[in-house]
Order: sequence, then C-alpha cells, then structure tokens
Amino acid sequence: MKVLPLALGLTLLAACASSNDQAPTTTGNDENLTSQDFDQTVKDLTALPYLPWGFTPDGCYARALYYSMELATKDIPSNHLYVIAKSGTALFGQWSWHVAPVVTKDGDPDHLYVLDPAFNTTKALTNLEWVALQGYADPDAPKYPSLHVWPGNSYLKTMSAVNPLENPASPVAADYKEPTPFSAMPSFAMVDIRSACETMHDYIDIEPGKTAAEKRQKHKDLGAASKSIVTKLVAKQKISGNPGLLTASCTRETGESGTRTDLPAADPTRTR
Repeated sequence: MKVLPLALGLTLLAACASSNDQAPTTTGNDENLTSQDFDQTVKDLTALPYLPWGFTPDGCYARALYYSMELATKDIPSNHLYVIAKSGTALFGQWSWHVAPVVTKDGDPDHLYVLDPAFNTTKALTNLEWVALQGYADPDAPKYPSLHVWPGNSYLKTMSAVNPLENPASPVAADYKEPTPFSAMPSFAMVDIRSACETMHDYIDIEPGKTAAEKRQKHKDLGAASKSIVTKLVAKQKISGNPGLLTASCTRETGESGTRTDLPAADPTRTR
C-alpha cells in the first residue's frame, strides 16, 4: 500500500481513547512505503477534532467508516479488520467485537497493519499487536478471537466472515491487500454514511467532560466534515446512492444538539 499522510484537519478514534485537537499539516505520497508513512497517518487520524473521543463504549463502526472515508479523500484505499470475541469472553474487558482500518505494506508479505488510535495514537499496529492490546496475546489459545477482513467501505459487517484471517500469527498479506489501484476501492454507501454521522452526533450529545458549547462546536464540525467528505468522494466517483441522503440532522450547521439527548448508556456488546 502507498500511504500519503493526511492533509486534513482531524481527531478520530475507533472505539476508545482520547486525543488532542491539533490539526496535522503533512502531505505527500511516498512511492516507497515506510513505517513512518503508517505512523504519520495514525497521528493524522488521531488529530481529527469532530468525533466523540471521550465516549468509548460504542461507535467503533462509525469511526472506522470515517477513518476510511478520510483516507479515501486522499486516494488511499483501505480494508476493515473485524475482531470478534469468542463466546464467554470480551475484548478489552468490555466489547464483543471491534473494527478498524487495516492496510498492507509494500515489500512486507507477512504483516497486516491496523490504523487504530483507540490503542495507539502514534503508530500503526500489526494485527497481533492490536489483538494483544485487547487482551489476547497468544493466537493459538482456544479463546483467541476470530478475525475477518472486509473492504474499507464496510459498515457493521460484524458476523459475516467472508474473508477470515486464517493465520493471525503469520498472515499472507497479499490475501488481505486493500483494493489497488485506488480506482478499485468500492464506493461508500450514502445510507451507511448517514447512519455513521447520526451515530457520532448521538455520542457527541453524551460525551463526558464536554461543555454544551464544546458539544455544539463538535456537532457543527462533524456536519461540516461530513459534507466535505461526501463532496470529495462524489468527485472521485466513490459514493453510491443519493448524496442528498446526507440529512440536515447530520450536517446541522447551526451546531444544535440532536433529538436524542436522553440516550441510554450504550451497550458494550455493540450489536446495533
């Protein structure tokens, strides 16, 4: 994969963790991919200011979609790596599943790299490192979670293991390579974008440690970012469905809170 560090104004997370509000300024496309490219991309994702970083029990699926859309606006294709806890176990002590973008590195046939600021805000993680941080270090253990890969436009493809990661300890990277060239990247469905946007608005409303003014600004930023992302992806012919499905409640340029201000605590199993 040829990753270019993002020239975005960003602050993301894929299910848990906090971040800063600094906007990255790096640009460029390195033909000879290095670990620094991956690490800078993670730092850039960590700097996205419009997502509810302070609310971690739920929402990784929506954040992962925003991650991959932000990457796609820079012609960076990605896949999604889903990790599913075995019956009677939990990931990170609280989740039944988790998802984040995954990419491969040119010249490295034996590793998959996960871009997930939820677990590391400065560097990409191998799939083994990623799962180990969720509580499972031994891929041969009976309770080791299952993993499968979907294209980066996927949304809530939790239990449909169409491309299982057969050998987590030593994956054949070519079998899970992101669509290349970028033109092969499948389009993002407007219905999924709308759902992800509304989910993030919901969790902004209940994000702890934020003032009403900060939440209003974050709502406004999320709406503006969503409009910008869709516009860019339309230009790249990477949107399926009517862009008009990006509803006013998603874009909400006034920064008003959504209608669901009394959301119950999220279900850590994230089955929605």
